[in-house]
Amino acid sequence: MIFFRESDFTRDSKNRVTQKLITMSYLSSEQKTQQPPVNIEVSPLTIAKFGQTGTGKTSLSNALFGVNWRTDYAVACTQTVTEYEGKMLPEIHQGKDFTWRLCDTPGVGESEYADDQHFEHIYETFHKANIILWVLQADTRAFAEDQKAILKLTNNKQKVPDAHYLIVLNQIDRVHPENWDTLKNQPSPEQLSIIPKKLEIVYQRFSPYIPIEKQHIIPCSVVNNYGLDNLVNTINNFNYLANPINNLN
Repeated sequence: MIFFRESDFTRDSKNRVTQKLITMSYLSSEQKTQQPPVNIEVSPLTIAKFGQTGTGKTSLSNALFGVNWRTDYAVACTQTVTEYEGKMLPEIHQGKDFTWRLCDTPGVGESEYADDQHFEHIYETFHKANIILWVLQADTRAFAEDQKAILKLTNNKQKVPDAHYLIVLNQIDRVHPENWDTLKNQPSPEQLSIIPKKLEIVYQRFSPYIPIEKQHIIPCSVVNNYGLDNLVNTINNFNYLANPINNLN
């Protein structure tokens, strides 16, 4: 006859229970890792562009989205708020193929009559935008028309939209002395010495009117495809800030 101690049964029972718990924990963990990735639909954010006529707002839309909207160096082509919903061009969206709602607005300062005719629709667009791009010409120091327009759109700074703001300093290739480095497709050393001063002036002129940060004043040249990567990266970052759910997709 063989005798067993009670402690032997207790020890063996505990070992089996422990092993079973370990196995169940492993299986549960494995099931979690095999779950499909989260894919949640989010509403597209609205990018709206504003600025004086002739600054290259429509050309910027064409460069980013390939919409092929009409432009003209002599006359203002955008006479109504033009909208498009879609993605940026694959070669420019940096792997972030978000869907956007794009609004291209008539330029301000064409004439008093035109400004009055367009104002209601521009105002509505300004206050529904998630991302506001104010487009300037880099080779000018005349910002009074832009400032007047912003004052009117914000009810004399009493109604400033809770949006993300970007100032696009376009036509940076035309900054004095206009000797763009065509070989490297970048500003010349002389232009590079002037551009930081231009950025500081723009910040001083516009920060009292809209909540703009210095790093969100982007120098670029649409015609030379320069600086658009920095612009797109900043816009994409705004998308993550406005739609944190995108970090899950």
